Amino acid sequence: MKHKIILPKPLKKGDKIGVIAPASPIPDRWKLEKGIEVLKNLGFEVEIGEHAFESNLYLAGTDEERLQDLMEFVERDDIKAIIAARGGYGTLRLLDKIEYEKFVFNPKILMGFSDLTSLLIPISEKSGLVTFEGPMVASLFSKKDALSIEYFLKAIKIRDYTITPNPFQIHVIREGEATGRLLGGCLSLVNALIGTPYEPDFTDTILFLEDVDEPLYRIDRMLTQLRLAGKLKKVKGIVFGDFVGDFDLKDLLKVIEDRTGDLGIPVVYGYPFGHGEHFVTIPIGPIGELSVKKTFSHLKINFTISV
Repeated sequence: MKHKIILPKPLKKGDKIGVIAPASPIPDRWKLEKGIEVLKNLGFEVEIGEHAFESNLYLAGTDEERLQDLMEFVERDDIKAIIAARGGYGTLRLLDKIEYEKFVFNPKILMGFSDLTSLLIPISEKSGLVTFEGPMVASLFSKKDALSIEYFLKAIKIRDYTITPNPFQIHVIREGEATGRLLGGCLSLVNALIGTPYEPDFTDTILFLEDVDEPLYRIDRMLTQLRLAGKLKKVKGIVFGDFVGDFDLKDLLKVIEDRTGDLGIPVVYGYPFGHGEHFVTIPIGPIGELSVKKTFSHLKINFTISV
């Protein structure tokens, strides 16, 4: 199946980044300020969305306010990239209100993770624009996480790069080689899109997944849902990032192996992305080349190849 992708323009020093809060309110403004300081020290200008500090129950303002900040920055020529302040909950509520064609005519970097998964995937699927699961301003940028920043700077050049995790931190479920379109993010948000008009096409993809504060039975349930919906049999490979929760790693790996080990595709756990210490930026839409060997793995991102 052919997927036409639209590449955003590379981000360079001096460019202006728009910061929005399309999900939950920002609880600690000082974290946002520290993250903005990091971005400025990297050479970027920063502008905060008009409604970023609003609060409406568990949302950062009304749907209309959060959507307004997103679409204003999409349409403004002086804003070269848009990065979420934080996740939480709320982006799912915006999907039926977005004018997706505007991302076609104003292609720019759009980045976040966690709840942002349910925004990034539909935008990529509906418009063809490559979006980015990557660090957010009030989380990993505020921590000045070196690995996250290193891969952020690699990704925003919109050039091919390779993610090579520490071989002592990965756990191989099944060896193999695979090439496919990159798709993924937070597992619970990927599942939330199933059965909606914004459900992604899993055909010939490298699926990358992570999550936080989900007990093992819920991780099992979500992976089982993807199996029963026929999605996992369509993918070419699976890369698991950090699953942060109150469980033993060996038990998590047992669940993952039970739900994915019989698919006949390469599967690996332990890439440095998720709700843990690091989030190496992974784009949604381009081609990924996954290699999983007994003691080694890498994922190469190819921006210029389409399938």
